[in-house]
Amino acid sequence: MDQLITLANGNPGALEVVAKLVQKYPDTYMTHAATLQVNNIRGADIWIIYKLCNKDVEKFINYKFDTYKRD
Repeated sequence: MDQLITLANGNPGALEVVAKLVQKYPDTYMTHAATLQVNNIRGADIWIIYKLCNKDVEKFINYKFDTYKRD
């Protein structure tokens, strides 16, 4: 669970997304968390991508994180 809090990086929106991952995918959320880590996606980036996915957690986990570009 500490890994998930670290991923949120103090961002309440990101923490909400991480909590939704745990809730919707209790057996595989750590795999999704690892994907975020590998692609260096954390904190505000999680929230931004989630919003790009129309706040749909299923779309979020299918997002091509390696294509995300930070401004």
